Amino acid sequence: MLRHVFLFATLASILAAQEYRATLTGRVTDPSGAAVPNAAIVATKSDTNSKFHTVSGADGFYTLPQLTPGAYSLSATAKGFKSYIQSGITLGTDQRISQDVQLTLGDTSQSVTVEADAALLEQATASTGQVLTTRQVESLPVNGRSPMTLAYLGFGVISNEARDQERPFENAGLSNQAIGGAAGGANEMLMDGVPNTGTTGQSGLRVAYSPPMDAVSEVRVEAFNVDAAYGRSGGGTIEITTKGGTNQFHGTLYEYNQNSFLNATPFFTNASGGKKTVGAQNNYGGTFGGPVWLPKVYDGHNKLFFFFAYEGWKDRAPNPVLSTVPTAAERGGDFSALLALKSPTVLYDPATGKASGTTVTRSVFPGNIIPSSRFSPVALNYFKLIPSANVPGGADGTNNLYSPLLTAQTYTSWTGRLDYNVSDRNKLTGNIHTSLWQQDSGQQFGIASAETAYRGTWGAMMDDVHTFTPTLVGDLRVGFSRYRPYYVQANIGYDAGQLGFPGYITRNATVPQIPQINFSDNFTQISGGHQTNQPLNSYQILGSINKILGKHSLKFGAEGRRYQFSQVNWTAAAGSFNFDSTWVKASSTTTGTPTGSGLASFLLGLPAGGSYTFNAFSTQDSYYYAGFVNDDWHLKPNLTINLGLRWEYSSPSVERYDRQSNGFDPTATNQVTAPALAAYNANYSKYPDPKLPAGAFAPVGGLTFSSANNRNSYNTPMNSFAPRVGISWTPGIFHQKTVIRAGTGIFYYPYPVVTQPQPGYTYTNSFVATNDSFVTPYANLSNPFPNGLTPPPQISGRQH
Repeated sequence: MLRHVFLFATLASILAAQEYRATLTGRVTDPSGAAVPNAAIVATKSDTNSKFHTVSGADGFYTLPQLTPGAYSLSATAKGFKSYIQSGITLGTDQRISQDVQLTLGDTSQSVTVEADAALLEQATASTGQVLTTRQVESLPVNGRSPMTLAYLGFGVISNEARDQERPFENAGLSNQAIGGAAGGANEMLMDGVPNTGTTGQSGLRVAYSPPMDAVSEVRVEAFNVDAAYGRSGGGTIEITTKGGTNQFHGTLYEYNQNSFLNATPFFTNASGGKKTVGAQNNYGGTFGGPVWLPKVYDGHNKLFFFFAYEGWKDRAPNPVLSTVPTAAERGGDFSALLALKSPTVLYDPATGKASGTTVTRSVFPGNIIPSSRFSPVALNYFKLIPSANVPGGADGTNNLYSPLLTAQTYTSWTGRLDYNVSDRNKLTGNIHTSLWQQDSGQQFGIASAETAYRGTWGAMMDDVHTFTPTLVGDLRVGFSRYRPYYVQANIGYDAGQLGFPGYITRNATVPQIPQINFSDNFTQISGGHQTNQPLNSYQILGSINKILGKHSLKFGAEGRRYQFSQVNWTAAAGSFNFDSTWVKASSTTTGTPTGSGLASFLLGLPAGGSYTFNAFSTQDSYYYAGFVNDDWHLKPNLTINLGLRWEYSSPSVERYDRQSNGFDPTATNQVTAPALAAYNANYSKYPDPKLPAGAFAPVGGLTFSSANNRNSYNTPMNSFAPRVGISWTPGIFHQKTVIRAGTGIFYYPYPVVTQPQPGYTYTNSFVATNDSFVTPYANLSNPFPNGLTPPPQISGRQH
């Protein structure tokens, strides 16, 4: 016993608890209202027969912490009194319910049974929250079938999103609630007491996993929590409690289906003479749970329970798109149709550029026709990837490609849970879950535009509640979650040499792909979209000790978390090139970008700008530590004072391999110091400046970089203390039907995991279009970087 107590006390000194379990408290009295000490109190969970024991103190008060939410019966026995049994007690997530017991004189072999459901109030806490019960979760209509949507029904909750169908995989919209007047997304999100966090950022946290509705027991929204065990939230707390197995086998099957049979044809589909795209949405799944039972091998009734849930989505939504592609004439260099526009586009030949002072002028292409001898072979190869126009479009040739696209989404999710009553003193709970969402879209250009988005989640937790003595209970919990959004273009792995680009374009790409083409006018981007991989791993270890001392219900503990955020961005990893009217307008002073001029520049292979970026990988580690002590002081039977103190610390984000800058040193000698100083001294005799003598010129200063001895790029405070005070009073005049609460506390907004700048590891080569103010081209699509590409210097340590 002493070893167990020492172990839990040691762990609790380095851990903490965001509690999802309930607490049952009250006072045991005799018929005269006097306290009955040393009464044996047992709470029994009705569906699993799990038992939790304690005894009443000298003042008759008892407290049963760490109770799994659900229906309970309560029994009390004391020498000289009849046994007391109360059924119909329902405990919700993180509720602190008061149930007083009045014993009747008699023999313990006799009993008094109260069968009516207890009308329970949360009388022992100043916290303000709302529990959506199992019945409400099962009964309320939820468009999108995500339990996170139910959080919007809590008082003090405001949505910062346009409310529409919110499905389990729409993580951002499900997370943007403002609770208790705080900023949107500043809330803590828990599932079975473990942080359920997806991508973090300046805009707040994002929920990682949204379990199936039929797997959820309760949803609790806490607008204000006086319990110092709660923190890392500048707003409120949203807690989801999953279902566990019971002594009875139970299961569900469901399917929700929508299809396009009764949907109207979209307006633009009608306008273009197209047919309605067939679409459908199908949500299906099931659950099953009960005791672990293997005939003639193992009977888990009252002992070992399981629960499993599966959910699937298939969504095919019509997404017709009108795009702008080159007309057949424009593919052949004939832009004469643009001359007939109300505001005609006149193309000028970049080969005829002449400088007059600072102004560059050019001659027109006769008839607005570009000779085939001037075509860029790279542009002609791009044209092979772009479908031909299939509708008339506008007079200027815009919106001439109709694509009856579908946005296809698939989603699978499953979760499993085990509950094990090792003994009346020891209860174990564990769960594991995963989901995968995939969306395919943007296929009007096939390989040159199709994109697939993925979002995968994984998570697990293990919770151990141990009753050391009737007045000493410990809880130890560990958890892990992984949230990984990533986006992939269909042309990943494409060799740009097939389009006529030089070999260094593909050879140096972070990920080989089709170089991106951007137009300033109406033509649709080629090889657009974003391509990123951003997994966030979070690890948690939490623990607490509950000790009952007379009128005081003490709880203390601590918490440790590690957030690990990795990312690589390979958007336009093979280069990006921009086309506008710069090369084909009359003069450098002409304004505007008429329709067709960007495409004409593209056909000529003359970008006005562009870039080629070497992107570095980044893995940021951030740690969070907290400790707390909390006292629920039952000053009187109808008056409880909550006192708490919490300390929190969030470490700076640190790149795992120090691939980041962490400051600026104004005195550092950099790579241009020596040549700049030599040039200044050499010219000083010709152009003396008494304000800055040659010896006074010091071109110094440069970035510093993380190293083993100096890894942080910013500091965070160590003195974040958060006191909490609350009072809950149940005036006798209201006959136990009204609780008056008041409280105050300090809460700290969570620090996001910040991705630091990576100069020296990430480097962008800018496309140089001209060296003579656009009189003549310096580079073109066939050789966009004539001097080659400059890779990052791969700085390590303190270099400049």
